[in-house]
Amino acid sequence: MPTLTGAASLTLPKGTNHGDVFRLRHKGMPDVRGRGQGDLLIRTLIDIPKKLTKRQEELLRELAEIDQKHVSTARKGFFDKVKEWLTGGVEEKKEGSKP
Repeated sequence: MPTLTGAASLTLPKGTNHGDVFRLRHKGMPDVRGRGQGDLLIRTLIDIPKKLTKRQEELLRELAEIDQKHVSTARKGFFDKVKEWLTGGVEEKKEGSKP
């Protein structure tokens, strides 16, 4: 982690979520009265993928089963709902597909 005085290490614990804040003591800005340095606060920014491959989704669901966590089914997007409404809920068959 870059600081004002050089690099410092920070180990993120398991289960760290987006937006969690960690404190590195005495690694922040110097006190204006000359009484040492303040603390450096670090907010985590965790990037969560929006699109997963079918295999990635299967692996995440398998992990949830191992952890006995409830995972909701994939939600349809706005355009998927409009397409379903326009086609009457019938999916188009691709050429060469079996009936």
